[in-house]
Order: sequence, then structure tokens, then C-alpha cells
Amino acid sequence: MGGRPRVLRVAGLALAAALLLGVAAVGWAYRHLDGNIESVDIDGALGDDRPPRPQGPRPPRRCRRAR
Repeated sequence: MGGRPRVLRVAGLALAAALLLGVAAVGWAYRHLDGNIESVDIDGALGDDRPPRPQGPRPPRRCRRAR
């Protein structure tokens, strides 16, 4: 009758190991992706060859409501 606690212990250890592996993978992915982010000066990248700004008031933005 000692089989049930052993099965629960093995299942618990397997679950804990899978959780630990998942957290480690997410941490590695975050650090890897965070290190690849670089900022760019958009105004400098686009240059002066741009269309003119529109004159007059801007039309109001329409917000979609959640249904």
C-alpha cells in the first residue's frame, strides 16, 4: 500500500522540474531578446525628404468600444 505516496512524490518532483525548466527558459529568452533591442533616431533615419505636415485642426480620433 506504499505505492500511492511514491507516485505522488514522483509526479510532484516531475512537475516541479518542468516548472523550473519553463521559468529558466522564459528568463533566458527575455534576457536574449532584451539584449537585442536597440533604439534608433527615427527623425535622423527618415531625413528631410518627407511630405509636408497637414494644416488645420486634426480630426478627432475614434475609439472603438469593447462589446
